[in-house]
Amino acid sequence: MKKIVIIWEEKKQNLFASLIKQVKKIAKELDMETIFFPLKGKGNHSTYESLKKLDADYLLSFDMAGFEMDTLQEVCAYNILYAKQIHILFQNEQKYREYLLQDMALNLFFFLSDEELLQKCKQEYPHILNLEAMPFLATGKKLTFEQQEKNRKALKMVIEKVYYEVETAGVR
Repeated sequence: MKKIVIIWEEKKQNLFASLIKQVKKIAKELDMETIFFPLKGKGNHSTYESLKKLDADYLLSFDMAGFEMDTLQEVCAYNILYAKQIHILFQNEQKYREYLLQDMALNLFFFLSDEELLQKCKQEYPHILNLEAMPFLATGKKLTFEQQEKNRKALKMVIEKVYYEVETAGVR
């Protein structure tokens, strides 16, 4: 069974709770084990070691959680994790800037729901090969059924896109 780790900043639990629940459902549909990994503060080398020990096949992060994790050689720790990664970015490009300027491994997939921001990022960060659009995600504690359903469809599209690209080398 494949494993997917969902990572977010614990202080944003209320913001992402509904999305985390949706990812768990989608992972189950894909016969994947879900592992929850809330970050209690800034990620560090021990956080990276803990993630590595989980030996996950996939990792999904919200809002660049954990990008401050560096290796001892000061390289983005995500770049050397085995897991194929789905990083869902929201709309604060300035928060991401220092991380997006770094070299990114091919196993990192970035998704943005803001088309204007996506085009800006593609111009500013041409070294990021896997930067793509996705439908808008509603966040917050109390979402309507319609918002939850739109989120589920958007997340399913993103996860399946990466999953099938990785598992079938893009052949369906």
